[in-house]
Parts: sequence; structure tokens; C-alpha cells
Amino acid sequence: MSYLQERKQAFKHALKGIALLRKEAHFKIHLIIAIAISVIGYFAQLNPTQWALQFSAIFVVFISEGINTSIEALSDAITTEYNFKIKIAKDIAAGVVLLASFYAILIAGFIYLPKFVIQTV
Repeated sequence: MSYLQERKQAFKHALKGIALLRKEAHFKIHLIIAIAISVIGYFAQLNPTQWALQFSAIFVVFISEGINTSIEALSDAITTEYNFKIKIAKDIAAGVVLLASFYAILIAGFIYLPKFVIQTV
């Protein structure tokens, strides 16, 4: 297989991974929130820097959710029985998603509080 064919195949696998991630319940919740906040951003007329911050926060959440989902799937493939070290790995991965969500909320606060709360006072 040529180098370009290998890259094409790798890209297909990556797209398949994203498609599989879309089926996860938490990813769907994050996606709905991302769409909603993007619509709000459109009406709030965000500047390019604000858009960049907002999308970086959104993608940090998506990426962390993907890593969390991967760790859970791999752990479950190894064993479905209770394993303390697997529990630690799953808990840390879930904690990373929570931290990413807090980061996204913080970014939203920096962007939207001055636009909607401070101006109305």
C-alpha cells in the first residue's frame, strides 16, 4: 500500500471514530450545548477572538469526551469485572471531561457576561 493510500485509510478510520463518538449520550449533550452557544454567539455578534476562544473550549470538551470514551471502551474490552486500576483510569478520564466543561463555562463567562449582564446593569 502506498503512503497516500495509507493516509487515506487512516483518515477513513478517524472519520469512523468520530461517527462512533456521535452515538455517545454525553457527546450528544455536549453537541447540543455547542450548537446552542454558537447560535447565541451569532446573535451576540462575537468578534473573531471570541469565536476562537469559544470554539477552542468546545473542541477541548469534544476531545476530552473522545479520550474518555476510548478509555472506557478499552477498559471494558479488557474486563467487565471490577478492577481498581481500571476504575481509577475511568474516573480520571471522566474528571478530565468535567475539567474541560468547567473550562468551557469559564470561557463562556468571559465572553457573555460583559455582553449580557454587565451592559444591562
